[in-house]
Amino acid sequence: MGALGNAIRVLDLYAQGEPAAIGVREISRRLDMSKSTVQRIVSELAAAGYLSQDEETERYSLGTRIFELGTRVFASGNFEWRAWDNLLSLREEINETVHLAVRSGRSLVYVAKSEPHRSVRAGTHVGARRDLYPRALGKVLLAAAPPEELEAFLAEPPPRLTPNTVTDPDAIRAELKQVAHQGWATDDEECEEGVRCVAVPLRNREGKVVAAVSVTGPADRLDLADAELLAGRVLEHVSPLTSILGPRIH
Repeated sequence: MGALGNAIRVLDLYAQGEPAAIGVREISRRLDMSKSTVQRIVSELAAAGYLSQDEETERYSLGTRIFELGTRVFASGNFEWRAWDNLLSLREEINETVHLAVRSGRSLVYVAKSEPHRSVRAGTHVGARRDLYPRALGKVLLAAAPPEELEAFLAEPPPRLTPNTVTDPDAIRAELKQVAHQGWATDDEECEEGVRCVAVPLRNREGKVVAAVSVTGPADRLDLADAELLAGRVLEHVSPLTSILGPRIH
């Protein structure tokens, strides 16, 4: 792998979540890359503003240049910041964590999050990359995928994250067919025990699914017996965004 590929591998570490700051030794260990190579890469990334080094700990975190590029994702697509008002109004009504996510290959990426006025919240963050399945957001995005893309995805079984996680390809196909038919998906403690989620698709002006919006909360607060009703409430808040969305938002 060339220098560019190694630099991308280093940056991808930060997309996986904590820790926010990583030292050269840890990066070397996690990527099985020599410390001298890592040092050269992080030094160059820091000089360009993509990483920032803490002078006291000597660890590296993401730099401001990453933020600048991230804001351009929205500016270069047709997704307007008015989406934030819709997410906030949904959060205020439901009082649970609201996520907006897009698909990236076999993963989803959280592009917006609004937390509730409660002590128990979802352990996610904007920019995080997670497996599409079995998350409700991912189910919505997969249900809209062309058949050949779905089959390519199912060729590699999804990870079993909890006892509730479904990994059988036939069962997943059947579930996604139902999701496409009803227009919403659930996660009943399939990603994390004690956590439930309801998600709906976000469509553009052409009617294509370009993102997904979810409501996530503790199992003792989010009753999936009311999943269809909750999905309808989510759609009421985000459906107006269709008029401002072009072909893609990522």
